[in-house]
Amino acid sequence: MARPALSAARALEIIDLMAASPKQAFTMSELVQQTGTNIASMHAILAVLVQHGHLTRHPTHKTYRLAPALFAIGEAMAQHDPLLTSSRAAAGGLAEATGQEVVLTGRAGEDIICLARFASSRTPQFSMRVGERVPLRPPLGGTFCAWMSEEEIDQWLARRGPGDSSPELDVQDRASLQIVRDRGYIVVAKSPPQQALGTAFALAGRESALEPRQVDALIADLYGGGSYQIHDIVPELSYDLSAISAPIFDAHGQAIYALSLGGHRTAITGAEVENLARQVTDACAAVMRENDVRMPGVMPERRIRQR
Repeated sequence: MARPALSAARALEIIDLMAASPKQAFTMSELVQQTGTNIASMHAILAVLVQHGHLTRHPTHKTYRLAPALFAIGEAMAQHDPLLTSSRAAAGGLAEATGQEVVLTGRAGEDIICLARFASSRTPQFSMRVGERVPLRPPLGGTFCAWMSEEEIDQWLARRGPGDSSPELDVQDRASLQIVRDRGYIVVAKSPPQQALGTAFALAGRESALEPRQVDALIADLYGGGSYQIHDIVPELSYDLSAISAPIFDAHGQAIYALSLGGHRTAITGAEVENLARQVTDACAAVMRENDVRMPGVMPERRIRQR
């Protein structure tokens, strides 16, 4: 792997940080603190980003925000990838049809990024804001990783923190991925560690982005809160769930986007879980059909109907 250009990496880190907190303007000292970049390098990077129209600098407050050039880049991306446009429309339609909150996420390198968010309620349940990123690290990301090659799954498993790696967890996470492949979707359980992760992101949204070490610790705690994923769904039983997520594949067979439905404040029956899962997977399947894309193996909507 080529050695990364540090200045380029820092510039992208600055843009990602601001994208995750679009209502906040950042001083140079705040950017230095949150990225760990020295002042001299930060000054040079910000000057280039302002010069090229990616950031704007307030003449009085000396703070920095995202600039219109990035909007043009986003518009170009939407035209380049009609699958993204269709996925966003499907997320909005699913939120309207179910009355629940729906987020559209995408795989961005070794992260999961929130691309769009729709909610009929003024009190959204998902903590991720548009532009927010979380690491694609076990147990997170099963929707994207279940259809990966064995080599890619090994790389995903290796991203756990040093204290969380064990053969037992590897077996557990591989079994969870198999369930996602068999169903065509994942059901995430509501648990204290999962709620703590969501609360941390929600609180950070009012101030600034979470530091990487904070995110690492919160993700590690997910293993200590019981099962992250609900494996067995019995129609007559009740479940506290955080989200139901299903993948959207591109023409190369990669799970590149995902629709996630949440917003339940009380437990729902297994029958309701399966009904909502059918609506999520149907929405994903419709996006792929619209763009002439086939999911690897059996379509998820067919899997559910055969059960």
